[in-house]
Amino acid sequence: MKLHHDETRHRYSFDLPEGEAYVTYVDQGGVRVLNHSYVSPSLRGTGIAAKVVGATFEAVIEEGLPSYPTCSYVHAIASRNPRWSEYFLPREHNRLSPNE
Repeated sequence: MKLHHDETRHRYSFDLPEGEAYVTYVDQGGVRVLNHSYVSPSLRGTGIAAKVVGATFEAVIEEGLPSYPTCSYVHAIASRNPRWSEYFLPREHNRLSPNE
């Protein structure tokens, strides 16, 4: 599976025949804020959500951007992996509300 970064729509995604899986973001003050994740109903329960989040984190790391998740699912996945969690800023440095 190849991760697609759509800079116009501010999202990282897998486009699959069965549906889509993606993580959206906003850039704020040099930080990529991962604010939402989505998986098509036909793909839920298959593990694709964790895969798109993991691939998103690897892309952000490769891009050299600090990141912070406001999406609770993205945060939960990242907190389980020390390599990914080192790229997060502490919550108190986040200037966005969880709904942005």
